[in-house]
Amino acid sequence: MAGLKRYGKDSWKVTCLNLAVRLVILCVIGGGAFFGYKKFEPFITEKVEAVKEKLSSLKKDKGKDGEEGENQEQGEEGQEFGTGVAIRDLEPVYDWDFTRGMKERAAQTVCTPYGDSQLVEIGDPQAPVGRALYLDGDGDYIECGQEIQFSDDFTFNAVVNCLDVNKDFTAILGKYDSDDGPLVVSFRYGHLNCWVISDSYHGSFETEAELSPDQWYDVTVVYEKPMMSIYINGQLDGQEEVGQLNECDDLITIGRQAALYKSDYQYYGYIGKIRIYDTPMNGAEVAAMAEANLQPHEEEEPRIMTVSAKSLNVRSQADTSGDIVTTLEEGEEVEVLDEASEDWVKIRCIRQNDEEGYVAARYLAEPDQ
Repeated sequence: MAGLKRYGKDSWKVTCLNLAVRLVILCVIGGGAFFGYKKFEPFITEKVEAVKEKLSSLKKDKGKDGEEGENQEQGEEGQEFGTGVAIRDLEPVYDWDFTRGMKERAAQTVCTPYGDSQLVEIGDPQAPVGRALYLDGDGDYIECGQEIQFSDDFTFNAVVNCLDVNKDFTAILGKYDSDDGPLVVSFRYGHLNCWVISDSYHGSFETEAELSPDQWYDVTVVYEKPMMSIYINGQLDGQEEVGQLNECDDLITIGRQAALYKSDYQYYGYIGKIRIYDTPMNGAEVAAMAEANLQPHEEEEPRIMTVSAKSLNVRSQADTSGDIVTTLEEGEEVEVLDEASEDWVKIRCIRQNDEEGYVAARYLAEPDQ
């Protein structure tokens, strides 16, 4: 303001002129910016859209990474099969692997074979097992005590090849030697059948599919109170509401119903494996298990051991009352075929015409010992 004093009474004119000049300058700058934007608008728009697209892509990648991370975490807990249902890593509570012997391996349940029950080589490279339990349908079975119960939820699974599927109640496994016996799983007139006794059910139901003799099947029975379901080769094929199954002291038998001795009720054919789980499997788990069970078997290397005693008698049965089949010398190699019990094993005498018999396990040693 002090600078305007020298203009005296004309100072207001100077002030107005200054404002006008500044206004003109602002208009020039604004006009230049406007017309400059119009000129470069396509270029600017293109760059803005490119930036937007880049940001969108980054967001999608981040979301995908998050989803993959979540799936990976889920994969650590259980595999995925088919529909994305988790496949749990379940262990059987009872396990008969007849490719290795007649023992029950999970709970160490005492098992006693009767008749001519024997383990045989299958000889078919496409079969799911290389060895199996063979029962001739006329007095062959394995008794497995009274311990096993079916009153709680369970999954029963077996890999079987029945040579006569058209008999009446050809039992794979049963807990049935009284009116309280809760379950028999069997072939019956070309179908897989479940005979059930419970608090509200007394009878049987079976699969719709007709089964063929001399063919390997994966059969599964799932009990999740009150429903029982039958699966053939991983596919649901029979279901019934059966209530609460009985708990009782009936015998468990493999190959026949304990109460029924007629040949019609005894299993004729091969059994590769039987497993019982204390968890009801879902459909995806049953399908995955069946697919794995029915794959062609892998040939196993024979288990060779040497005789550690100065001489060792090979007997016709797994105790000292058996006849002496032959005698082995110290250092002689044998092939172990089966763990008959905790104390006895079945062997093949490699140097003596492949004679087979039983020896006390404590007198055998690994070849390098």
